[in-house]
Amino acid sequence: MLTTQQLLTRLSYGRYDFVNRVECQLIHALHSFYRSRLAQKNGKPWRAEYLDAKRTINTGLTSELLHPIRGFNRRIGYAQAVAETRSASANIRRSVELVALRDKGQAAVRAKLDAKDTAAFWDLVRSVVEPELMAHARRAAVFAIRQTRRV
Repeated sequence: MLTTQQLLTRLSYGRYDFVNRVECQLIHALHSFYRSRLAQKNGKPWRAEYLDAKRTINTGLTSELLHPIRGFNRRIGYAQAVAETRSASANIRRSVELVALRDKGQAAVRAKLDAKDTAAFWDLVRSVVEPELMAHARRAAVFAIRQTRRV
């Protein structure tokens, strides 16, 4: 029979899994955000894509960030995932523009994505993630204090 601690250890992410899962959520949100920005700049409906990006950040990304981990610092793993996603953002931007061209059957997109769009995305992510990570650190500290009092 497994104890609660043994079960939580088995279910927790290692560093590689944590970084990959956070990076997948970031890429999905970035892709949706770019699609919404491109549609908005070109006068197309964009609200559904933006809501998808916000939902991914608010639920998917935060649930992955707060999932139990083992053997590493959560902020360092998150920073690594952000760095990898930032390095791929130019490719994602081009990909979204090419898909928009293919789907609309146009010769060119009137307005293209730029660095301001990327900065707006990272501001959105930061506004959601930072409070979550700080709240998690406070909860972990309170839990640690309670554990030491029990001993």
